[in-house]
Amino acid sequence: MRLLANENIPLASVSALREAGHDVGSVSERSPGISVSYGAPAGSNRA
Repeated sequence: MRLLANENIPLASVSALREAGHDVGSVSERSPGISVSYGAPAGSNRA
């Protein structure tokens, strides 16, 4: 059985499953999400 870990599963858990012999794919490894930026973009008038 193949498993797919979504982005909510820590990579340490994915690694542990692989070491135990499971076939695990990871969304975080294959397609990382966008980075989160806090605050207004440079040059913005938003506070």
